[in-house]
Amino acid sequence: MTKFTLCIAYAGRCLVYLLVLIGVATGVFAQAIPGFSPLEVKVPFPPTPLPAGGDTYLCYELHLTNFYPEPISVERVEVFGESEEGTPLVAYEGQELIDNMRRPGTGDEPDERPKIGGGMLAFVYFFVRIEAGHAVPGQLLHRITFTKHVDGGTESGVIQSVWPVRADKKPIEVGPPLKGGYWVARNGPSNTSGHRRMVRPLLGPATVTQRYAIDYIKIDDQGERLSGDPKVNANHFCYGAEIIAIADGVVSATTTGIAENVPGRTLDEISRTRMVGNSVMLDLGGGVYAFYAHFKPGSIRVKTGDRVSRGQVLGLVGNSGNSGGPHLHLHLESWPLALSSEGLPYVIDAFERLGRCEGKTCTVGPAKKVRGEIPLRDDIVRFSE
Repeated sequence: MTKFTLCIAYAGRCLVYLLVLIGVATGVFAQAIPGFSPLEVKVPFPPTPLPAGGDTYLCYELHLTNFYPEPISVERVEVFGESEEGTPLVAYEGQELIDNMRRPGTGDEPDERPKIGGGMLAFVYFFVRIEAGHAVPGQLLHRITFTKHVDGGTESGVIQSVWPVRADKKPIEVGPPLKGGYWVARNGPSNTSGHRRMVRPLLGPATVTQRYAIDYIKIDDQGERLSGDPKVNANHFCYGAEIIAIADGVVSATTTGIAENVPGRTLDEISRTRMVGNSVMLDLGGGVYAFYAHFKPGSIRVKTGDRVSRGQVLGLVGNSGNSGGPHLHLHLESWPLALSSEGLPYVIDAFERLGRCEGKTCTVGPAKKVRGEIPLRDDIVRFSE
């Protein structure tokens, strides 16, 4: 067994790579390029601690690139706090690893996801929970166990890499985007949200703009989201609800003129502009932008350059763009071009949590007042009127 420790400077800190090569077939792998890792390991956007549900979460993506010509199969990925002593915070293998890996540019064959071909990139998704009362680590140590396919056999290896947590930063605090409730945070922050899987390059880098995005739909106290024919937009309880500014800001862009969909159907032709439907981008200052999508046609009440105040009505909930039913899509990002920058963490200063939805079953219970958190996926929340 041969060990190599590599130190790479990043953001003023030392990133330590520990490479362990274990020859179990021909032994060529350990001797081919001593000291060099076959996998590049990166966290392009280190996580900021995110308060939610009384705990703290670290939401980020691990990028693995195979620099060897032979394919590499990832067997296990573990995440530790300050050191690898004790139980890992997260450990993926088997089906859980398959569920949390993606390989861009390939067909989605789940069983093949852990296999990274020569020159290929793979993503591993994390939503690490730090329970209340436990300290948030200042760094995350990743241990990747893999096998390399070579000469009809396999060779095993272990790589360790350390990446910083932005523990000194806090998420942006904003107000609610809607009034009253009950609102369900569909596709909200989690490790299973479809928003997390939307990694697309635009103007150069591949980013996860919707990392913390939420699709808000409205339900009644019985957990129903509509009454009557589901193919009629107006029968959905959220349709036509007022969308409000989450903070003071300046309108940096709007998109209008996108027709409404029939619920249950999405766009036949999708482009970046049409995907977001009728939309509003607010510049909140400091390189932070709030993006609202899927407005009702003709309902947007602001224009580019307008200054808006927190709580000001921007328009009405609709069903335009890449949308299967009326809802409000909201996320914060780092650049004023929809779906082209990094998604930023944020918290809402005050709301009530009333329960959760499991699939199509939503259970509304007693209200719990919450301050300075973000709703998690499928949380049922209520905002002030």
